[in-house]
Amino acid sequence: MAVLKRGKQWYITYYIKNNGKRKFRMEVVGPRKDMADSLFKKYQEMIREGIDPRSRKELPNLETVPELPTIPAPVSKEILTLEQFVPIFLELHGNNQSASMQESYKSSFGHLMPVFGNEKLDSITKIMMQTYMANRKRDKASNATVNREIACMKVVLSRAELWEYISKNSLHGLKLLKESPIR
Repeated sequence: MAVLKRGKQWYITYYIKNNGKRKFRMEVVGPRKDMADSLFKKYQEMIREGIDPRSRKELPNLETVPELPTIPAPVSKEILTLEQFVPIFLELHGNNQSASMQESYKSSFGHLMPVFGNEKLDSITKIMMQTYMANRKRDKASNATVNREIACMKVVLSRAELWEYISKNSLHGLKLLKESPIR
């Protein structure tokens, strides 16, 4: 929160939390600093009490917001297969994506699972992915489609590394295919 001057006008800025999201607000007060200071103090008090200064309505109680899911720790030293890890990935990462991204993941997994489903996460290599890319190209899949599938696999392995299911993402640095220009 701040009181500031732009040109000849004084402004107050503040943040409110609404439905778990932080929103920035800025309001013009007028040409006098003392008016801005008094309104600033009034707004500070309202925000402390949980009231939105602009609408004068009570802000939603953050205690009713559901807790974020926690990342389940690997239950044993055994590395999971792709088939075992995908439900964890979709629950913790996929559900936070847009509907179109979720559909893209499902489509990609439809092609990736028959090939890599039984592979352990740490045993998937760049050469395996290069072979997969060549086979998909032979099946007449476009470069863009193959790239989306490879990108999906790279995200899965990077999340597995981040969440400490594997020690290293073996696909880091894998180059994607050239795509034709957008129309």
